[in-house]
Amino acid sequence: MLKNFVLKMIELKRFDDLLNLLIEDSDYSSDSMNNIPQIKDEIEQYTLSVHHIHFLKKFGATDQVVVDKDGSVYKWYIDYFNKWLENGVKGLEMIEVENYLKDHPFPTI
Repeated sequence: MLKNFVLKMIELKRFDDLLNLLIEDSDYSSDSMNNIPQIKDEIEQYTLSVHHIHFLKKFGATDQVVVDKDGSVYKWYIDYFNKWLENGVKGLEMIEVENYLKDHPFPTI
């Protein structure tokens, strides 16, 4: 469910809402700690996945290294992102997703 939620949010370009949920800066953030990253690999996957989503928001889906106008260099972290998805999307809580979807359901075809 969490993996599909993340992929759908990206498909719908709901980057800000997704990032706010991930960084606990959302109206739907909770005190739940059921799915927090705890070990080094989980923390690294979570952190680089947040960077990856920022990259997708700013530059779209490209594996190219991008140099911004101010000289900052950006790249995507698709490998870490995919591992993060496969390892349970640590850092995103199911209760927060459920509450978000009550107010912002995905469009149906």
